[in-house]
Amino acid sequence: MRLHAKLYANICELYANIYRSQLAYYSQTFAYIFACFMNEVEKHFDTIAPSYDYWKKKNWYYYKKVKSIYGELVSSGAKVLEVGCGTGEILADLKPSFGVGIDISSEMIKMAKEKYADSKNLRFFQSSAKDFRTEEKF
Repeated sequence: MRLHAKLYANICELYANIYRSQLAYYSQTFAYIFACFMNEVEKHFDTIAPSYDYWKKKNWYYYKKVKSIYGELVSSGAKVLEVGCGTGEILADLKPSFGVGIDISSEMIKMAKEKYADSKNLRFFQSSAKDFRTEEKF
C-alpha cells in the first residue's frame, strides 16, 4: 500500500509540475497576444481620430441617447472617470465637478485636450485601462 501511495504522490507532483510549466507558458503567450491586440486597437483609433467627431455628429441620435442614459446614472457635479473617452464629449456632457478621461489612443486624447483646453475640471490621459493609475477616488 505504501508503495502505491508514494507512486501516486509522485505522479500527482509530476502532473502539478507539468501544469505549472504549461500555465506559465500560456500566461506568457496570452500576455503577448493581448499586447499585440491592444497595439492594433490603439493604431485603429489613432487612425480614425481625425474623423471621429464627424461620424458622431452623423449618428447624433445614438450619442444623444448615450448621453441621456449616462446623464440619468451620473449626477451632475459628481467626480467621473471615463475609460475609453475618445475625444471627451460624453465626459464633458456629464458636467462633472472633476472628470478624468482615459483612452488608449494618443490621437483621441490629443483631440480631447484641444477641445476642452479651457475646462479646468477635465483631465485627459493616454493609457490603457489596465495600466492607468491614480490616487483620485471616483
